[in-house]
Amino acid sequence: MKFFLNILLYASISVLIYYSYIWSQNDNTGEAVFALISTLLIPTILFIQNRQWKNSNYNVSVESFDWKIDERIDIEYPIISLPSNTFIESRLNQTIEYCYLKYGVDIIAREYHEDIGYFESSFEHAYTIDNLFGLTFVVSRYFDGAAHPNTDYITMNFDLRTGGVFEYKDLFKSKYFDDIVDLVKKSLIDNEECSESYFDLNKIVIRNDQEFYINIQEKSLILVFMKYEIAPGMCGFIEAELNFEDIEKYVNFSGPLSFLGKPIYDDVFLEKSTADDFFLKRVEEFS
Repeated sequence: MKFFLNILLYASISVLIYYSYIWSQNDNTGEAVFALISTLLIPTILFIQNRQWKNSNYNVSVESFDWKIDERIDIEYPIISLPSNTFIESRLNQTIEYCYLKYGVDIIAREYHEDIGYFESSFEHAYTIDNLFGLTFVVSRYFDGAAHPNTDYITMNFDLRTGGVFEYKDLFKSKYFDDIVDLVKKSLIDNEECSESYFDLNKIVIRNDQEFYINIQEKSLILVFMKYEIAPGMCGFIEAELNFEDIEKYVNFSGPLSFLGKPIYDDVFLEKSTADDFFLKRVEEFS
């Protein structure tokens, strides 16, 4: 269908150019009619293509690979498959590779920096919503003599249309950022994992690249704060859960939460998230 529409689009443009030229030379009504029809066909075809693109099934999948060397290296990493667009597939996997390279680990060549210490990582496919594809990672590093491992929680929220990565700054209209901070503070006050007294609510800032993922089961957006970022280390990672119904009016509908503007988050485009259980389990293992 997409191939046929492309051919029709190119043909319409060619007809428009040809008959517009003939019309300009002869001032013939027949040529003018053909030019007009072609002009109307072009936006119609583009509209249909756009609708198909937005609602298409991307047929994306993820496969898990393991790399283990004694007790020093224990890595579970993903390789994404997107048969419909190998260029975007390559971009997605390069982003994942670069994430590991920042730690001194090359998952493709299976090489690592000699000073890496002990390195563990796991990932989880958090969600798929139409063109959105989310992965979460827990990475733990331990060096000889350290009191405890250093653990990072990483989220990647991919746009399958472009291969790019959405960030927190893409979620909401900028004029509502303060309102979102207020919702986060309320969520933290209700947090059962760590007492309200540990938070300095007046100093809480949400970074443009704040980690986040979508929890479909709870219909909520989860913002993740790193250890020590807004509370003492004893609190570990802090999650602020924002319900869809509370944030819908603030959403940037050109961003990753645009699906909240249409009733699709209860249908077949969604895969339920296990990111919460995965996150808590892995952090407990690394602690």
